[in-house]
Amino acid sequence: MAAYGLFPIAAAGISLAKKPSYIALFTVIAVVASVGLCVLLIPPLGLQGAATATSLSYALVILLSFSASSRFDVAPFDFRTTLLLFAFAGALMTLGAIDYPSEGVGVAAWLLALVAYVASLFVLGVIGKEERTELANGSRRLQERLSG
Repeated sequence: MAAYGLFPIAAAGISLAKKPSYIALFTVIAVVASVGLCVLLIPPLGLQGAATATSLSYALVILLSFSASSRFDVAPFDFRTTLLLFAFAGALMTLGAIDYPSEGVGVAAWLLALVAYVASLFVLGVIGKEERTELANGSRRLQERLSG
């Protein structure tokens, strides 16, 4: 699902160039890939195979769209950082599959995951100096409102 959410960003250059036929072509390619992967992966893996096939086909659309978009529009896009964030977020999402001994432990794990993800935004430079300054100013204004 994360790859599906990345599609509008990856296809921005295609949209700006008014080349919707590329999106249609990439979607058809992904459907064919998905069907082929389902044929290969469902017999040995069942539902996990179907989920893997779907995820890989979404990723294929993203890669094809990003590749075409970068040819039409040279807007800066740090693909490496985006992939790192998605990988880290995916790793954190596995915390949802754990059967915690209590609801409190589960909530604590999710809060730690949220803090870790926000920290990764800072570490990877997604939230830069301007954003940090704006966050500090907003935090200060909120404190003033709450205390006054």
